[in-house]
Amino acid sequence: LASSASIEAQAITGAAGVPQVGCCSTSPDLTNAQPETDRYLFRTVPSDLLQAVVVARQAEEMGCTRLGILHQNDSYGNPFGEAVETNFRGLGGTVAVRVPFQDGRPSYTSQVQMVADATPDCIALVAFPVDGGTILRDWDGLAGAPEVTWIGTDGIKDSGFPEAAGRAEIVDGVMGTAPIVEPDTPFFNRYAAAYEATYSEPVGIFGGNQYDAAALVALAIEAAGSTDGTAIRDALFEVSRGDEDTFFGPGELSFALQRIRQGRPVNYEGAGGSVDFDEFGNVVSNYEIWRYDAAEDAFVRTSVIQASEIQ
Repeated sequence: LASSASIEAQAITGAAGVPQVGCCSTSPDLTNAQPETDRYLFRTVPSDLLQAVVVARQAEEMGCTRLGILHQNDSYGNPFGEAVETNFRGLGGTVAVRVPFQDGRPSYTSQVQMVADATPDCIALVAFPVDGGTILRDWDGLAGAPEVTWIGTDGIKDSGFPEAAGRAEIVDGVMGTAPIVEPDTPFFNRYAAAYEATYSEPVGIFGGNQYDAAALVALAIEAAGSTDGTAIRDALFEVSRGDEDTFFGPGELSFALQRIRQGRPVNYEGAGGSVDFDEFGNVVSNYEIWRYDAAEDAFVRTSVIQASEIQ
């Protein structure tokens, strides 16, 4: 799941010529982890370079003039935080402070105090649920902390975020951004219905992307007609692209496999959205602006930004 783990793994799988398809690792560092012309690293979720554009634009549209940035000090948070800073400055805004933090700490009082001392009017938070909730809890406990608007990312859009804060009211109204990995499409709806019927619970975040990664590997193995890593790598590009007449998605894998055996092309269209791999093994998606509603104990989508608007 974590970008840092994917990057460590690809150093081994790439050297061995073994294709690796990540479901949930969004760090921009994955794009350049392997050569463009000789890649064995793919992912079914978009790079955070796109989400950083959305975060910066959201901050500007909300009237933020002095942005504070708190981000994890790892391969997920560092390039993400830097990209948010670059994009916000490019829009004419001021980055009051950018503070990295190590994950897994019981308290982030010193980090949030550094941000508070810089007097931002908005704070971008690049974190995972538990650390994000802890940071909001510590901010709530600061004496004389300025009034700010919080803008989170996909990493904290999880029930563990308000739980870690201690009280849902502490994170009530927090805004955020995320790639839309549960699109209102026939392919996602079919996948979600089958998942819930099988496991008696709703699909978790990036669940469709995980399914898509496995489905693409299965189709690529069939298309390659071999267990050779390079042949499967090349086939991943083939089965992820094509025109609408060759679309196959969740619930249709048997038909897609049969079509491949007939020597005919397929274009797998994912549960989590389009999975047309580019030359870097990346995909794109639409993004959402969300808000956490404590009364509903839910992350509510407030608007959608099309991928074409940010590429």
